[in-house]
Amino acid sequence: MNNGISFENAVERWLKKRGARFTEKRVRQRGRVAAHGHEVDVHAIVSNPAWRRTSQISLGAAMVGSVVAFFDGAAELQTALLIVASAAFVVSCLMYFGPRHVWVEVKSGDGTVRRDVVWKLVNQVEDVRTLPDAPWYPSEAWLVARSRFDVDALSFARQHGVRCFVEQAGDIREVV
Repeated sequence: MNNGISFENAVERWLKKRGARFTEKRVRQRGRVAAHGHEVDVHAIVSNPAWRRTSQISLGAAMVGSVVAFFDGAAELQTALLIVASAAFVVSCLMYFGPRHVWVEVKSGDGTVRRDVVWKLVNQVEDVRTLPDAPWYPSEAWLVARSRFDVDALSFARQHGVRCFVEQAGDIREVV
């Protein structure tokens, strides 16, 4: 297995540990300009991490509401807890069922990641976002590399909303 494919596999495992519900490697995504499609190294569907906390709050409020209802407490408190539980449940459902599609570009080379790599990714993502009937639209673009990023590349990535990650000591960490 070559170095690039093994790093893509490592990135896919890392995404699953981060809570990705679905991942697929080396898929082609059509764009308005690229009818043949752009190759996406890893496509991941990532749920909003806040949904777990919100669902825990709604479950807790529902349990407290049940206990209060069982002991026939104040009607105003029961109503307030029921409203809080319902609202938290609705918000957690919206967060969970509104996933983010992440386009992950993987660079396994030893050289520094330069601005042209980020520029290419930004243009590909924008091309796919302009296609009216795409199977999925990338909500976010991530660039994961084994080597460090050039200062211009990081600046350009921040300007265009691309999150940059680098492998360090066996772990993948975001470059801030």
